[in-house]
Amino acid sequence: IDLDSNDSYLELACFDDGPSGDPHYKFFRYNGEELVALGEIDSGAIMDGSGRFISWFDLGVNFTPQFYTSWRELVDNEFIYRDHDVNLYIGETYELDGSGFFVPLDEVPENYYEYMTWDSETMRDFEAIPIKILDIYTAKAMFIELEDGQKGLLYFWIGD
Repeated sequence: IDLDSNDSYLELACFDDGPSGDPHYKFFRYNGEELVALGEIDSGAIMDGSGRFISWFDLGVNFTPQFYTSWRELVDNEFIYRDHDVNLYIGETYELDGSGFFVPLDEVPENYYEYMTWDSETMRDFEAIPIKILDIYTAKAMFIELEDGQKGLLYFWIGD
């Protein structure tokens, strides 16, 4: 594949199902003398063809419009992690459509992880509802306000 159409290289992408079913791709480049390992990224990532990727973990896929919290960029044969300014999204209203975990809270928690569980009681289906983002921990965990004024922690993935 061609990760960056602005350079003269073509790359090799090798699929790996991952140790716990977390599919990702490992990327390599042949520079004419040796095979160089570039890095890896999850299979749900999007790329722009100019050497930049947004991981599924950093992409607000359940939101319209979508937003992202970071990206990776191919620089000198390695993926460099770049933070995105999430303050652009704070206070903005988005449409939320999909399933997620929601824990009602009055204030932004200091430690998001102490509230994140796989508890089925916190699982909710959201069907194209407006929400306001009040704080972002990651693209998969944020503090929001629902249209009825209820505030809480919304998250989509906590790992295994």
